[in-house]
Amino acid sequence: MNQPADWHPDPSGKHELRYWDGSKWTDHVADNGVGSQEPIGPPVAVSWQEKIRIAAAQAANQATVAANQAAAAIDEQSTKFKEERAKQGSAAQAPDGPGTTPAGPPPAGSSGPPAGPPPSAPPVATSAHQASDQAPSEPEVDTVADQLERLAELRDRGVLSDEEFAEQKAKILNG
Repeated sequence: MNQPADWHPDPSGKHELRYWDGSKWTDHVADNGVGSQEPIGPPVAVSWQEKIRIAAAQAANQATVAANQAAAAIDEQSTKFKEERAKQGSAAQAPDGPGTTPAGPPPAGSSGPPAGPPPSAPPVATSAHQASDQAPSEPEVDTVADQLERLAELRDRGVLSDEEFAEQKAKILNG
């Protein structure tokens, strides 16, 4: 097997995933996101239906992780944006108090509100392996509509249940 080190379907069929270190299978296994260790043994015959079930479970887990990361990134960006707006609001207030217009031009060196969107969220790891061994990459920032569209696609493909879809949708909308 000429693949990079990562989690792959367990060739023995006993577990959902097994870690490939780049040259050999290790004793590290995972089922439903829970890791453990078990020495690799001879392959177990697995029906095509079971292989499909395992692949579907893996895809659902990955979709849930991605949805949770997107929701967390949105929450964090929303918080940063609100904080930045609050700072701008307090800096723009006149010394006389809220609701008054400052007299004269802005102070020298003042550049007004910052241009563009608030700073992006910190990078987020996309897998347990990446979180421990690799520098995570920065997630793309999408609009709420884009995120809801992707969630709907995952639900329509059967990756997310209606309950999971509703939960993630609420997180996105309540930001």
